[in-house]
Amino acid sequence: MKITLEDYKKAILEEYELAKNGEKSHYLLDPTPASLKKLASEMCEHLSYQDAITFKIFFGFKSDIENKSKAILNFDTDKFRPLSKFLNGKSNLQEIQSANLLAVFVDLEIRPFLKFTQNQIEDNRNDEVPREFKKNGGEIENVSKEIILQNEAKVNLQNFENISKKVTFSKPIMLFCVGIFVALSAFSVQKAFEKKCMIWKDDHYEKIDCENSANEFAGYSTAMPIDNNLLKNFKRIKVSDTTTFFKNEKPVVWYLKQNNECEFFNAPGLHPINKKTLKEVTPHIIKAHVFDRD
Repeated sequence: MKITLEDYKKAILEEYELAKNGEKSHYLLDPTPASLKKLASEMCEHLSYQDAITFKIFFGFKSDIENKSKAILNFDTDKFRPLSKFLNGKSNLQEIQSANLLAVFVDLEIRPFLKFTQNQIEDNRNDEVPREFKKNGGEIENVSKEIILQNEAKVNLQNFENISKKVTFSKPIMLFCVGIFVALSAFSVQKAFEKKCMIWKDDHYEKIDCENSANEFAGYSTAMPIDNNLLKNFKRIKVSDTTTFFKNEKPVVWYLKQNNECEFFNAPGLHPINKKTLKEVTPHIIKAHVFDRD
C-alpha cells in the first residue's frame, strides 16, 4: 500500500492529541502562530541531527549561524499560520517541510516524512504472516509479531550460511590476493625501516637513520626529524660578484655573520648548526663581504 502525505499528517494529528496535554501544553493547547514560534525557539538548541536538518530547511538557517533561537524569534510569524490552522482543524497542510516541523513539535516517533514512508512499507512487509503461522482453515494463529520476525531472521541467516558455503575462490583469484598481501607487507616493512631523520652535512641536509646517527655522523650537526622542504630546498651557497642577490627588489639570499665572516644561504630560516635566525642580505653586506673582500 502506498504511503501518502495524508497518512503522515493523520499520524501527526493523532500524536498532537496526546502532546497538547503533555509537557508542551502551554504551547500546544492553543497553537497560535506566536506560540508555535516560541516553541520552536525553545526546542532549537536541543535537537537530534535529523531534527536539526528539519529546522534548517524550514527556517533557512545558514550553516554558520550561532544563535538559532534569536533567528527563530526574528522569523516571520505568519509562516506559522498554516501550521496553526492545521492543528486547529481549519485547513490542510500543503508543504512537507511544514509537516516535518510539526512532527518534531509533537514528537512523532517516526519522522521526517521520508523515514515515515520507508518505515510503513517495512511494517507492511512484516505484517505478512508466513505460511507456517496459519491454520488449515486460513485463520491466523494468535502469535506475536516478535516471534514472526525472529523466525524470518532465522530463515534469512540459514539462507546466508548456505550461500556462503557455496562460494569458492578460483586459483588465479587466490594468487592475486596473496600477491596483494605480500606487496602490502613489503611496503609496511619499507616504511618501518625508512630513514626518518636528517642531518646537516657540509652545505646541505641528508637523510639518515635516526638510531645510527650518533655513531655514523659524529662531528656534524644534531640529527632532527625529516623536513622535506629543508631537505630539498635549503642549501649553503658560495657567492661572487656574479651572484643574483635580488629579484624584483626583494632579497633571494640570506646570511649569518660570525667572527667577521658571512655564510650565505639560498632560503630563509635558521642556521643549521647554531640555530640562529638568518638575515636578509643587504647592499652593505654584499659590498663588505663580497666585492671588498680579499
